[in-house]
Amino acid sequence: MPIAVFNVSGRYYAIEDVCTHEAETLSDGEQLDDIIVCPRHGAQFSLVTGEALSPPAYEPVATFPVRIEDGMVQVKDDRFD
Repeated sequence: MPIAVFNVSGRYYAIEDVCTHEAETLSDGEQLDDIIVCPRHGAQFSLVTGEALSPPAYEPVATFPVRIEDGMVQVKDDRFD
């Protein structure tokens, strides 16, 4: 599964890189502080919570914990543990 990592004022956030409205790659969209805008239809998602903030998306995107270890960005998908 594709995961996108975003830097928001020095804090890192990771989300599933697929719009819940129509399977578009979110990382191709415009980042507005802690919001990502889907490039296809303009749905907005919170990078912090994954919440869908505007139509046409209503379902959130998955979010993942991020840590920096020895200068490397690490993301954990614990949904299937």
